Amino acid sequence: MSEVRVTTLKDTSGSNSSTTEQISRGRSRAFVNFNGQGAVSIRRGFNVNSITDHQTADYTVNFSTAFATSNYTAVACCSSINNNNNPMTLSIGSASSGNNMFDSTYSTTAVRMCISRDGVIDHDSPRVCVSVFE
Repeated sequence: MSEVRVTTLKDTSGSNSSTTEQISRGRSRAFVNFNGQGAVSIRRGFNVNSITDHQTADYTVNFSTAFATSNYTAVACCSSINNNNNPMTLSIGSASSGNNMFDSTYSTTAVRMCISRDGVIDHDSPRVCVSVFE
């Protein structure tokens, strides 16, 4: 049986590369699993250096290495509070001063999100997960 050992793979033009670590992680360019209650803390992450807690249920995920453009896809989910029957929604965007959602532009260094229930941003989540693909 043959074996190939490399640290970086490149396409035929040599301009696009992936490390073996990126490939083994499923090629998500950034991901994070964090506790959004109290003092926000990262449980596990890749290419995420911090979480900014703006106010209740309003977070920014800050990337360790910037993306080339802000045209990436961010997918996020969160857990409910106290297993109640009120569904919570995690939206990519930011909160206005009126505590209602509005869309925001992604940046190359961060993505902002808010958790709402019945359209009101009012509850932190014990588990927030975000994955970013480019």
